[in-house]
Amino acid sequence: MISYQECLDLSGLDEEMVRVIAERECLSDIVAAELGFTLSQSTEGMRRLRRLIRDDLRKAAFRGDLERSLRLNRALARLNAIRRDGRVAIPRAV
Repeated sequence: MISYQECLDLSGLDEEMVRVIAERECLSDIVAAELGFTLSQSTEGMRRLRRLIRDDLRKAAFRGDLERSLRLNRALARLNAIRRDGRVAIPRAV
């Protein structure tokens, strides 16, 4: 049997991203990790993931939840660093 941590590792996403998917789609964390992996395999799926995180970021900011806003902002930055092939895009030194 595969553990949640193994599924999370295979998805290429972090816990905050998976938590956003789970809450939004009313899924368990392990199913959300699988959905996140599936979405991350296409350009449209990546757009959807970004939209989910941005929507939750706006809601947290509106509620004044600074801690959640910061976590979501970091999650969005990490998601933006992931290329379609699943590898992290490393910024070039200038």
